[in-house]
Amino acid sequence: MNKKIIFGICLVIIVFISPLTIYMLKSGVIAKSQGTANTQNTELSSAAKVKAKDNKDKPADITSDVSFISAGDILFHMPEVVSAETNGTYDFKPMFSEVKDIISSKDISVADFETTIDPKKNLSGYPAFNSPVQTLDALKDTGFKVLLNDHNHSLDTGLEGLRSTNSLIKQYGFKVLGSGEPNEDKSVIMEKNNIKIGMLSYTYSTNFGEQYKDMINYIDENKIKADVEKIRPNCDFLIVYLHIGTEYVRSVEPDQANIVNKIAAFGADAILCSHPHVAKKTEIIKANGKDVLINYSMGNFLSNQYDKYTDMGSMESMIIEKQGAVTKLKSAETIPVYRLRYSNNGKTIYKTVPYNDVNKFKDILGQNTLAYIDQVSKDLAFTYSSSQVNVAAK
Repeated sequence: MNKKIIFGICLVIIVFISPLTIYMLKSGVIAKSQGTANTQNTELSSAAKVKAKDNKDKPADITSDVSFISAGDILFHMPEVVSAETNGTYDFKPMFSEVKDIISSKDISVADFETTIDPKKNLSGYPAFNSPVQTLDALKDTGFKVLLNDHNHSLDTGLEGLRSTNSLIKQYGFKVLGSGEPNEDKSVIMEKNNIKIGMLSYTYSTNFGEQYKDMINYIDENKIKADVEKIRPNCDFLIVYLHIGTEYVRSVEPDQANIVNKIAAFGADAILCSHPHVAKKTEIIKANGKDVLINYSMGNFLSNQYDKYTDMGSMESMIIEKQGAVTKLKSAETIPVYRLRYSNNGKTIYKTVPYNDVNKFKDILGQNTLAYIDQVSKDLAFTYSSSQVNVAAK
């Protein structure tokens, strides 16, 4: 074939085919490149979201806290019952009106219900307490959520009274701590803001001896250790209650100090005591490298006792903080309270009053009583802050 003709054909092919080929190749390459880039961008975006979520959900980045408060012994002597009688029923709510705002503002609130309720028996006060069911109305209205029923008066109306009391406590929506049926768990765990607060409680005895050991928790070193070991993995913070000590003794006795230190070593984070009917000091002790709060006696929260110091008690308030997997006592305050008792129109009025509010009743109390309340309150007052401790440690 003529070389000129061949050259012409090749030229035509180059002119018409090359642009199409280039266009197709270019389009394909661009499309492929864009697809790859989009895929990579999507993968990076998804990975970033997962990473961000992982970071957000890391326990170390989450901090929450729980507010907790506990009161001492609540005793309903017959003069208090008579005072609460109104139109054929009973109203104990006014007795707690001055502390209601404090109690109800806390996430978890506990008190020692040192009486029994057996509607089949006559009402009675000391030495064998049997109180109206309306006492539970008042405590519910005040904001309490957990009631202790392991103390020396738990069997004041016998086994039937113990069972009746626990049944009614539950019917009113409270948790029962320290006693129950033989196979019933006598501990309490309450969860708030992803923090589990565990509680155990024990009494030295009842007024009828250590009866029904499978129904009432008694102070026994080996039992307490076993119970702590059992509940500890299921809670973030553990509070142990002890009904212990010699009545009306304000100092910390050696036997009490000994068992308290052992329970702290077992793994308790706080130990709160009652029974002596007088309030004792609060302090921090070291155990297992951590601070453990001890209130050696919260004293009376409400009663008709009139001996010196039996009209003063305390509430133990705590903030418990959890950051990631670590839970600690963030702060604590021992709040002194005074049992006010006065006559109005021939009727005796009872009120539990926080120390900071006693001046509201200065005209009733008088200067000598105010001075006494001030001095005892200064003896009992206590504050703790983990941040201050850490700063001091540095």
